[in-house]
Amino acid sequence: MIKRFYTAFTIYIMVMLYAPPVYSINFFFSHLGVEDGLSQVSVLDIFQDSDGYIWFGTRNGANRYDGYEFVVYQNEVNNNATLTDNYIRGFAEDDRKNIWIATSNGINCIDYKTKKITRFYPKSINKECTTNIINRLLKHSDGNVYAFCNRSVFKCSMNQTVETVFPDIAIPSPTYSVAQAPDKDIYIGTESNGLYIYSENWKLKKTRTHRRYHCNHITGQQRGYMAGTRRNRNLPLQQKQTDLYMVAQG
Repeated sequence: MIKRFYTAFTIYIMVMLYAPPVYSINFFFSHLGVEDGLSQVSVLDIFQDSDGYIWFGTRNGANRYDGYEFVVYQNEVNNNATLTDNYIRGFAEDDRKNIWIATSNGINCIDYKTKKITRFYPKSINKECTTNIINRLLKHSDGNVYAFCNRSVFKCSMNQTVETVFPDIAIPSPTYSVAQAPDKDIYIGTESNGLYIYSENWKLKKTRTHRRYHCNHITGQQRGYMAGTRRNRNLPLQQKQTDLYMVAQG
């Protein structure tokens, strides 16, 4: 027994002496709050534009941060030169560097050169649309931005106009998540009908539908895309797992 103890102790000492050193990594955080100019503490979306500015979407306005100070964009009553709503749901940037902002009451475009805000209301553009709530924005490979409002899709053009897009097969359930793959296919996760995959020209290619699917997040890299459902998180889309499939990207 004593021999075993000394053998184990000797091995422990040798491991401690010859094992490569493990260096601790120190992380430093700086905090930004309302005292620094942030309009509200509940940050719902974060986006970095091509010029390096960081955009924070809150329940009380959009905030552009340059590393030193905030510029706040908010709604002002009876002022059409301001945002349509203060509840910010997302950001996207088109190829002309215009910033598109999704809110709970419409779409807004901030002109890159003039900083002028243009408002768009889905219900005014498409009479079949029953709400102005924008669920998601997608920067498309064509350089434009696409807005998803309930079951409707709107093209937000670089020339700062908005028009309805009609996929060949309509999205049957509100859009919860959206991403475009390197092969330009568009992955749309819905509230209650699972995953829909469209071509870049909005032709339906594949579905993974079931009433149990609640696809609330899609993310991916070069080799494949991941979808998260209410029952499972971050599982590959065509390797068969519970409630999940993977569409490989090569």
